[in-house]
Amino acid sequence: MKKKLLLIPLVLLLAVSLVPISCAAPTPTPTPTPTPAPAVIYLTLADTTAAIGLRGEGTLLLLDEIRKQTNDRVQVQVFWYNSLLKGKEILKGVQTGTVDMGYTLANYYPETLIAHQAYIVLPRGPKEYANIMEFFWTTHEESSVMTGELAAFNQKLFYANLPLPTAIACTEPLTSFDDLKGKRVRASAASKLAALEDAGATPVSVPFSDCYMALQTGMIEGVYTSMDAIHRTKLDEVGPHLLVFRGLWIEIPHTYTINFDTLNSLPEDVKEQLMEAGRVASLRCEDLYKGKYEEILAVWESPPYTLTIASPEDEEKWQSMPIVSELQTEWVKKAEAAGMQDAEGVLEGLKEAAEAAIKAEMAG
Repeated sequence: MKKKLLLIPLVLLLAVSLVPISCAAPTPTPTPTPTPAPAVIYLTLADTTAAIGLRGEGTLLLLDEIRKQTNDRVQVQVFWYNSLLKGKEILKGVQTGTVDMGYTLANYYPETLIAHQAYIVLPRGPKEYANIMEFFWTTHEESSVMTGELAAFNQKLFYANLPLPTAIACTEPLTSFDDLKGKRVRASAASKLAALEDAGATPVSVPFSDCYMALQTGMIEGVYTSMDAIHRTKLDEVGPHLLVFRGLWIEIPHTYTINFDTLNSLPEDVKEQLMEAGRVASLRCEDLYKGKYEEILAVWESPPYTLTIASPEDEEKWQSMPIVSELQTEWVKKAEAAGMQDAEGVLEGLKEAAEAAIKAEMAG
């Protein structure tokens, strides 16, 4: 009996010794759950141009800057060349949210964007791209009249760039201001038509899309618009005599607005990035602007074109015509009739800012 009892501990000891001894494995570190990528935000933009020329390439540059600023989080679908909305429909289209952003040139809305017409009746302003943009952005954003006018249509300025200097494409030789007398010339804005009449030309209102045929058939003899518009639409083919006003005030930049509801629905960081993209793209366009200017001049300097750069004397004649002050007086009356408070003061403030910008440019 004792032998059996002694064997039991021995058996147990052997059994325990046969069990493998192992160290407890460390508790594994949980794999962090990957942060989901922010959802892509899709916006729309209506434009009146194709994706070519200074205007079109300027819009492409804006899209590039939006991608950079938002790290590809915002993607924009562009409805090019009036494919969704015509030029004069875009302001309302942005207001109602038909599109989120759009090309809202003040020239299209003389009875609606009255405050913005003040830029058009300025007799002169700075000439260099960066100085013009600085003048425009500063005077626009600091003016409750300008920002309020757009806000009334549920939108805000977020991008602008400049057209090239104005020029006249003519079917007949045109080398000076005096050569305009008696010629039938098309322009867009009422202020330009009035200026042409004061210069002795016969102003004609023709849809821009019809200008090529109007020149070709002799209905008109000239078209007064920007250099890039003339070259992009090939008006220089049928109007090969070019008079370029390099030093005239550009009147108003190409402007793009964004729907307020769209802007305010964006995450705060995206909202800031989008507005920054518009400002940066506005400045980046300077190289594009200068390149297109030199490119078009190089074309026009060779046959079959005849190119004349208007003399300072001719530009001074244009800026000093009686119609300039008459248009300003007319603008004040129109603005007051529309309910604007101190319209004359608004215009005078803009003129003073323009003169200060001119002096700063000359000093620099």
